[in-house]
Amino acid sequence: MGEPATLRCRACGSERPRVVVDLGEVPASDLFPRADDPAPDPRWPLTLAMCPDCCLVQLGAVRGAMPEPQSAVDSDTALAHAAASVERVVADERLAPGHSVLELDSSHGASWLPRFVERGLRPVDEGPADLVVDVHYLMHEEHLDAVVAAHAARLAPGGVLVCEFFHVLPLVEGGLVDTIRHGHFVYLSGIALQPLLERHGLVLTRAEMVPVYGGSVRISARRAADDPSVDPSVDELLRRERSAGLDRVDTLDGLGELGRKATNALRERLVELRSRGSRVAAYGAPSKAAVLLALADVDDSLLPYTVDKSPAKHGHRVPGARVPIMAPEQLLQDRPDEVVVLTWDIAEEVIAQLREMARGSGWQPTFYVPLPQPRELTFATAPAGGRDFAEREPRPPRSLRRPEPRVESGNRTSAGPIVVFGELGGPNLGNEASFESLLALIHRDIPDAAVHVLCYVPERMTARHDVTADHINWPRHERTPRPLRPVEKVALRVGDLARTARQVRSARAVLIPGAGVFEGELGTRMLGLPLSFWRLAVSCRMYRVPLLVIGAGASPVQEPWSRRLFAGGLRRVTHASFRDERSRDIVRGWTGRPDQGAVSGDLALLLEYEQGSAAASVPDPELVVVGVMRNGGRRTTGHDYEERVTELVRGLVARGRRVRLVGGDSADDETMDLIVRRCGDERVDSVRATSLRELAEAISPAAAVIGTRYHNLVIALQLGKPTVSLGYARKCQDLMAIFGVPGLSFEASSFAATDVLAALDDALEHGTRPDSGVLPRLRDAMEADWATCRNLIEGAH
Repeated sequence: MGEPATLRCRACGSERPRVVVDLGEVPASDLFPRADDPAPDPRWPLTLAMCPDCCLVQLGAVRGAMPEPQSAVDSDTALAHAAASVERVVADERLAPGHSVLELDSSHGASWLPRFVERGLRPVDEGPADLVVDVHYLMHEEHLDAVVAAHAARLAPGGVLVCEFFHVLPLVEGGLVDTIRHGHFVYLSGIALQPLLERHGLVLTRAEMVPVYGGSVRISARRAADDPSVDPSVDELLRRERSAGLDRVDTLDGLGELGRKATNALRERLVELRSRGSRVAAYGAPSKAAVLLALADVDDSLLPYTVDKSPAKHGHRVPGARVPIMAPEQLLQDRPDEVVVLTWDIAEEVIAQLREMARGSGWQPTFYVPLPQPRELTFATAPAGGRDFAEREPRPPRSLRRPEPRVESGNRTSAGPIVVFGELGGPNLGNEASFESLLALIHRDIPDAAVHVLCYVPERMTARHDVTADHINWPRHERTPRPLRPVEKVALRVGDLARTARQVRSARAVLIPGAGVFEGELGTRMLGLPLSFWRLAVSCRMYRVPLLVIGAGASPVQEPWSRRLFAGGLRRVTHASFRDERSRDIVRGWTGRPDQGAVSGDLALLLEYEQGSAAASVPDPELVVVGVMRNGGRRTTGHDYEERVTELVRGLVARGRRVRLVGGDSADDETMDLIVRRCGDERVDSVRATSLRELAEAISPAAAVIGTRYHNLVIALQLGKPTVSLGYARKCQDLMAIFGVPGLSFEASSFAATDVLAALDDALEHGTRPDSGVLPRLRDAMEADWATCRNLIEGAH
């Protein structure tokens, strides 16, 4: 394993790449022989190496030419991802009709070109181009350095290169061993790509992690000669990668063993099913299936056949395993007891499609998803449909599903959309939950109303919730020369006055849920939300459009001009209600109106959750869920917070507990990963929830919860769990007091692990739980507040 690989690094040319994974001889993944072909399937050595000089992870030395890929069918997830990605790229890179676009077709992943053309971009066959698009092309090219040089040469002055590629991070963290295959020559990271781009005169300017294909990254790069600005997302990606050890060769030493655990689990599962006489089949014939089945030592004696949507693969077989490939309808004919989902990265989409095919047939199989971690799903427990990355959200809780349209008498029609304003579209689960709850109320009681959202990431809101959306502010143009950017910023904010007035003028009402608008813990810049809110309030007053603040939170804002803008806007609202008494009193202090607003509660408390799986509903008396937050909620370093939480987790393990870490924002993932690594104990794991529904599923079986984020506590208290708060803000203490457990509150910035453990032991010993009568009272108050808002909206209509 430690011997140098016999290859030069495909990025920097170094002769020092070291083999870190040796999978032996494996069938060529893109070769699908005819099912009746008696010839043995050829195999080639399969190794993975890493260059210590530039940190590029890459395929080991290749022997002989690899076969051409078999035709595949783009999944609905890939198609939806392509559409969402194009919208995001057009917005982020300020592309306009008439700009030229050149796409490098890799035959892997749905083409983005037709969607760019729909947006008015002009396709060209060769450079220079304003936009060069590489969708999973880099990974499949053996000579990486030459390909990047060619990309740079294709770029016009002022142009942008956009690349999406499979990210090495999920490979390392999830043991996605089946992605190591012939034809995948490089496994990229920002750490490895940044110096390669720079060597060819390019600057990495933007980066976003997307979970499509098991975990990818979309990056933007511009010519250094254009003096481009660099988005903070680049530093965030590099920080995340370094935290995971992607700058060290030894990080990958355990990858092979991690992957073997998943493949061994698959074989053991199939052997057990055969011994029980269960009928088994598989879904999918992706190229990676050959590697997965080969490493699991699975053949057609354990897996009689698989099905795939691609007609070109029917009548062929998965190489090595000799598993025949058939049409999906074969599953309905045979009705197997269990289906192994080989296309595990789109498992939800696959199950949703089969659910529709099987409707009314009575077929109720179990689905086994082997990676990233083995899991079982059924038609009942799988999410309602496939989901793409940009919008990788599970189906909404029951209370949020849109009802059938209500038929109104007469010819009453909508006067205009209901506009919702807030810090929405990002990864914060609490803000998203407030919006989801408000959206459910609108759909339930005003079903004829269209909803339009003003937020920071409108593309995600549209994809997640099927609403129209727009930016709160006009985004800055990436190509503006650096000396002119301050002038541009002022000009854009002035232009936003007219833009906001135009958006408000036709609205039925403007609603602001508790979505981070008036909270100052993480910083509030005057030209950000304060100015945007004031501008919105002035426009609403000008056009006599109701402005309704619903269940909002507020906290002290240090910057005086920000406070003045908030106060000026709040004096113009038609109706205001607040999450708690402290928020109400802070706003009253800003506005000088002692009678302004009432306390209604947090909108997220209106949500109700279904059990997502049978496992989630089974109580686990040994499980304690610990909710963490990046830096403990502070803007400065959080090393001491991480150390104290690690000490706390180790103390729980020493007491015989299993520990599950959760967050409330993708920014918390790094903290969870760090604590899991520091503990190094199989009894400590983490769950990366992408919605409050998933967070509720993670918390549901726990015996107790210790939480830092506010909405960790909201769910724990809502579920009636013994709960200890490591609050990062006063609102956490207030929430605990409202639910009758003020003595179980600690501060994230100063708690001692021993004190928290003692408080938890005492709570469990004495059965201390939140007051069960509080939640119904809060929900009644929120419903009453919403009734007032609804009357104001319908009165304006």
